Amino acid sequence: MASIGARGPLLFFLVVLIGVVAWQVVLWTSGGDEAPASVPVALSPPPPPAPPPAPEPVAQMPPRPPGTPADYTLVSGELATLDAADLPADRPVALGLTLPVPSRTSGPLQARIVSGEDRRELALEATVHGDERGSATLEIDPGWLSPGTYLIHLKTAEPSALPLRRYPLQVR
Repeated sequence: MASIGARGPLLFFLVVLIGVVAWQVVLWTSGGDEAPASVPVALSPPPPPAPPPAPEPVAQMPPRPPGTPADYTLVSGELATLDAADLPADRPVALGLTLPVPSRTSGPLQARIVSGEDRRELALEATVHGDERGSATLEIDPGWLSPGTYLIHLKTAEPSALPLRRYPLQVR
């Protein structure tokens, strides 16, 4: 009898194993009549948003004489108001942009003007002036400045984490 007691756990294990295998066979064979489950169809992602409109080309106007003072002076963060009737028609409008921190370079600075009403954009270069490099001049075609609000973004060459100055502008 001692030999039957030693085989008891092995016999129990074999019975359980046969039962599990039999159950798997029953489950496997009973699902053969059913149609395969439908595979979900992956939807394509939505198309990317349309790119912003390209900056408008500006008609070439005669350049301003060197050393000519700016028509208007703008201070970063302060709203400047211009009258459309006072803008020159025969030459570019010269906007003097004050730089709170002197520019590290005397080279041109990248500027972008965005219209608040119709989201038109214009990319230009501002010229840095003076030995202290504390101001820059931006020349804009007066035909582009229709009545409305604008925001001038000037990428400066100052040593900061975000070298960007903004000049709000309103044309009446």
